[in-house]
Amino acid sequence: MRAALLLGLLSFAVLVAAITTRPARPLSDFDQSFYLTIAYDLDRHGVFSNGVFDNVDSTRGVPPPGMFLVPGYPLVVLAAMKLDARFAKAVECTVIAVCHRARWWPDISEHACVLDHRSAGDGRPSG
Repeated sequence: MRAALLLGLLSFAVLVAAITTRPARPLSDFDQSFYLTIAYDLDRHGVFSNGVFDNVDSTRGVPPPGMFLVPGYPLVVLAAMKLDARFAKAVECTVIAVCHRARWWPDISEHACVLDHRSAGDGRPSG
């Protein structure tokens, strides 16, 4: 019993060390923008959309309903957005960056979006 507990604690310590020594990834990495966009659309428009797979810029208009992806993970993201305002702002900024990447700068990052948010005054990107 004691050996199993020690092994479990050692495994947990190794896992914590492995996770905390890795650099943080932006919210736009991998397929995260798919789910973030759907959660953003649910929060802002009350619509479960197809996220990045529809032809509507959901930062400027209401997207059509869709079910391209299953609703489980976007609902978890939405719940986290409701619980943490900073995370909700990060999601909003990431969605804006993903939706407007081609129109702003080809190398836009979420950081540029945050700076632009602060200068716009109304929570929307300028331009």
